[in-house]
Amino acid sequence: MELTAEQVLTLAPDAGVAASGKKLAGTKGWSGLGQNHEALWGEFQGSARYQVRAARNDLTVRCSCPSRKFPCKHGVGLLLLAATNPAALPTAAAPEWVSSWLTSRAASAEQRETKTATQESAATADTADIASAAQETRPNKAPTGDWCASTPGSMHSTSGSTI
Repeated sequence: MELTAEQVLTLAPDAGVAASGKKLAGTKGWSGLGQNHEALWGEFQGSARYQVRAARNDLTVRCSCPSRKFPCKHGVGLLLLAATNPAALPTAAAPEWVSSWLTSRAASAEQRETKTATQESAATADTADIASAAQETRPNKAPTGDWCASTPGSMHSTSGSTI
């Protein structure tokens, strides 16, 4: 997937994160940069060292910083760096902290798929059970009584009074 700066900036939750991410899109402050077919990663030294990783398939970003914005400025910076200077992220084997994140994501996705399939299966079974039960309790002919019209569509009871 070719990544453009415009695509990355649309991921920023607000203009402040986009502006801060642009400032981090150079190689200054970054170490351990890399990429493979699954992810991009790097460590950014700001007020602390933050581990930043991004999944290539959906551009989900995870950072060890305390920001409550997703993606944070570090994630936007890493993605912008990859979009504007892909050579800065050499192809390499993912470090353990990236591999374990990818493994965790895959396990979570599998659990969601299993849960969805189970729910769909249960819903199908419930619908079949309801239809079967309704068929078993449904009489073979129309009910009769004073409230039932003798002719379909009639608005009169069998006693002749209008309903």
